[in-house]
Formats: sequence, C-alpha cells, structure tokens
Amino acid sequence: QCLIGFDLGYADDMGRMTLEVVGKLWPALQGLRLTGSSSLGLAYAAAGRFDIYFHHRLFPWDIAAGLLLVKEAGGVVVDHGGGPGALHKESVVASSRRIVDEFLKATEGLAWRR
Repeated sequence: QCLIGFDLGYADDMGRMTLEVVGKLWPALQGLRLTGSSSLGLAYAAAGRFDIYFHHRLFPWDIAAGLLLVKEAGGVVVDHGGGPGALHKESVVASSRRIVDEFLKATEGLAWRR
C-alpha cells in the first residue's frame, strides 16, 4: 500500500525492467510517481512524500545529495541487490528498513534485481 517513486531512465531496456517491477507490485500499491529526477525522488523519500524510491542506472552526481538526505532522515539506501547504497553504485532503493526489505522480497528473481 505504498506510494512508489521511480524513474525509467534513458535506456529502453532499463525502462522495460523497471516496468516489470511495477507490474509485479501492482495492484498492491497505492500509487506511482515518475519524477524525472533521481535527486527529487530521493528527496521525496527522505521527506516522506514517497514511501519508497528506486532507480536502476544512476551516476554519482544524480544521487550524492539524495543519499545524504535519506540517511539523515533515518532511512535506508541499498542497491538493487540489497547491498549498501553508495555514491559509485548505479542503482538505488531508498525507504525505511521494513519497506526496503519488503520491496526486495517482492522483486526477488526479476531482471531488475540482477
């Protein structure tokens, strides 16, 4: 029952994988928001405007500020495999520990997670 923020990115294959994640989670979610900006998506997750935000292919300048905002707000940031989120990792999942764990469990086995 979460409000999920995400972005499709620029590569069509990444967009398809992201939509596969959304399809897997549908209809057990409250709503979806495509922000068009990973910085904004992470800021919204930190502020509680999104329950969770995820993106598959990012660069350090896309997430530097957002990583700090989420962590300072008490949230958790991991990569698509569930490892610690970091500046030089391409993927990001940001939310509370409970929601991140539920997201990772629900998306297990999907191409997005590889």
